[in-house]
Amino acid sequence: MQQLQQNVLFEDHTYGRLQPLALSTPTYEIRCGMFNTRERLQLVTAGQGGLALCREILRPLHAAPDWSCEAGDPAERTLWLNGRLAPDADLVARLHSLRGEDWALTDEQGLLAAALNPTLSALLLASWQGWEAEAWAPVIWAPGAWELPAEITALKSPELGAQYAAVELGWIWDLVPATSRALAADLKLAVGSGPMERHPFGLITAEAAAWN
Repeated sequence: MQQLQQNVLFEDHTYGRLQPLALSTPTYEIRCGMFNTRERLQLVTAGQGGLALCREILRPLHAAPDWSCEAGDPAERTLWLNGRLAPDADLVARLHSLRGEDWALTDEQGLLAAALNPTLSALLLASWQGWEAEAWAPVIWAPGAWELPAEITALKSPELGAQYAAVELGWIWDLVPATSRALAADLKLAVGSGPMERHPFGLITAEAAAWN
């Protein structure tokens, strides 16, 4: 069985429900508890980076090392995490540890997480890129829903176990109870992982800020 090696963080049409925070920040960079979803994933995977899929207007503000906004061809089994997946460190660790068959975790709004082989991952990436190119331009405030490929929606959900509740940040006010749920697991993760270097979204060098 192949362990998940590559990570993809993404946001979709539901970012509007997390405004005003999500107006200037990708959903996976919104801190809830001690960390945001990107930081939790990096702590769980001992510093692994990956691909960050967000609105084009926000891409120049990415400053986290080992995370790229430029997509290449997936070469390994890939873990996809939606930024609106409630940021629980134990759930992130559980999803990352799953091996075996491809799976997709969805709700009524779309995809929450998935583990995909390179072929399916490339298919999903192309679908997201096609939707993003059409959805965000010229109107970025109310993009249409991302329609998932049938090959993804046909996949089964993973066996998480009762202790791993897969809840989403459906609306901005869900951050309050989600923070309460996340803190205990975050504290355990922070103590077990040792020191970390924080890279806040949007904090970039003067050279990088010299846009033309």
